[in-house]
Amino acid sequence: MFIYVGCSGGGTSSMFCQKMVKEIAKQGNLSAVFTDVTTAFLKRREYGNAYDLVFVYGGIGMITQNTVDDFGRLFDVVFVAPQVRFLTESIQKLLKNFPTIVKDIPMKIFGKMNAYDAYDLLLEELIFLDEKRAYQSDMVTVTKAQDKDIEILVVGGSSQEKYFKKQFSQWEKQEILFSTERFSLIGLYDFQPQEDVCLRLLFCNGGQIKEEELAQLTRRIDGVWLMPAAYLGFEKKLKWFEEYQIPVFSPSFEEVKDSFEKDLVTDFLLTVEQYAAAATQKSVALHENVQLKPRKSFLNIISWG
Repeated sequence: MFIYVGCSGGGTSSMFCQKMVKEIAKQGNLSAVFTDVTTAFLKRREYGNAYDLVFVYGGIGMITQNTVDDFGRLFDVVFVAPQVRFLTESIQKLLKNFPTIVKDIPMKIFGKMNAYDAYDLLLEELIFLDEKRAYQSDMVTVTKAQDKDIEILVVGGSSQEKYFKKQFSQWEKQEILFSTERFSLIGLYDFQPQEDVCLRLLFCNGGQIKEEELAQLTRRIDGVWLMPAAYLGFEKKLKWFEEYQIPVFSPSFEEVKDSFEKDLVTDFLLTVEQYAAAATQKSVALHENVQLKPRKSFLNIISWG
């Protein structure tokens, strides 16, 4: 179980998590570790396989519209510290499409920096929340298409090209609502259209795609439209998307220059739509797993080097 403990800046929640992990280690019934939120995302698989409880500390303000997808897919429980309880409702709204439980951490638990007294109270709370989350998980199935438009990354193309203008004209006739923009990772997540949009094209060059950002990128992107001029030198990155099983459409030079094969584009869009409707988060170990360093103990508090 991944548990996020959010306070105003992360300092108080850090102390709480450390003390709880130390007490759990004394009890010996469960295995637990604490870490910061950045490390938790990088090492989610290793921690998930190695521990029963993973306590993660940080500021509650780290859960935003840009990061909610990551938090919702990783954390089973988000505990809100008493001093930031006024934000609980807004965090619940952000995570409403995920089975994550958002709850005020009781003052009688958080206020007891005496972990021995808080241990039983916290364990009872987690058992109750785990049962509640199991019920919510049956009620909520999160797919890539849920509550968002279809998003396609266009590599090596321009919205001003004749090729795309023909496509846009065709979509307008079909009354398909679409938008075009330059790609940025921040813009990918922070999308606030003024009008309804069904299809979103994000234009980029191959150099903008970085392996360290691949996990975040593939959680939102539903398809890749690779233009022929960008293919050379993009083969390795193309393989990354294939490993994530994201549909790729790569028209030839002849198709782009001489004729517009709308059927090929339509087939691609149908494939993308089917993929987005069915797909949930997929992880690829090669790109996301970071090996854990040997376990250490400092002042009898469990930590990772």
